[in-house]
Amino acid sequence: MNRGVYSAATGMVSAEQLLDVVTNNLANSSTTGYKQDGVTFANAMENQLTSQGNPIGSIGTGSAAVGQYTDFSAGSVMSTGNALDVAINSAQGALAVQTAPNTISYTRDGSLAVDQNRQLVTKQGYPVLGKDLQPIKLGPGEIQIQEDGTVTANGVIGGTIGVFDGQFQKQGSNLFSADGQVNSITPVLAPRSLEASNVNPVMAMLQMITLNRTYELSQNAVQQHDNLTSRLISSLQN
Repeated sequence: MNRGVYSAATGMVSAEQLLDVVTNNLANSSTTGYKQDGVTFANAMENQLTSQGNPIGSIGTGSAAVGQYTDFSAGSVMSTGNALDVAINSAQGALAVQTAPNTISYTRDGSLAVDQNRQLVTKQGYPVLGKDLQPIKLGPGEIQIQEDGTVTANGVIGGTIGVFDGQFQKQGSNLFSADGQVNSITPVLAPRSLEASNVNPVMAMLQMITLNRTYELSQNAVQQHDNLTSRLISSLQN
């Protein structure tokens, strides 16, 4: 019966861990360019069963989270009509931004602006980098972003937005860090558009309901095993 308590308890822990991830996904379902997370599970411990020294099978003792991953599938592209909005129209690639003097981060959020120095920046004020990993500085006038990433002001080219691909990991604030080398790729951009989050809010809410129910069932199983143990101890005392 202790095995049953352990299995039910690990089920509760697993449901709680996944619920935290799903809740965060749902909270960011309206965040531009957000990529949803998931959790992978495996048996916490697997016991081998034998009969007269011969293996006859195995029995698991519950699940345990073994890793978290990010789903980089593309979100839907929404037209905004804003000349400074741009979406990466594919699942590959991210914009490079200068988050510190010697630090480059990456983002799928193409909601851009121009700062007081006429540099192309993100809404957080981070300079957007070109294919040469240098900030893009623009002259006065109307700004346009082309499908190939070329940025012009009154028809004068200020630079070309760089799109890079590699192994990205979340670092917070809708930014990614690169694990290893990144490569410049030919951009497929959708001007005057933004990429929506790839979270399906309805599916996330259904998953939350299922996880809450799973947690309750596991909790009831622990209580039932505890009651059975108490009854067994009482019968042995008699």
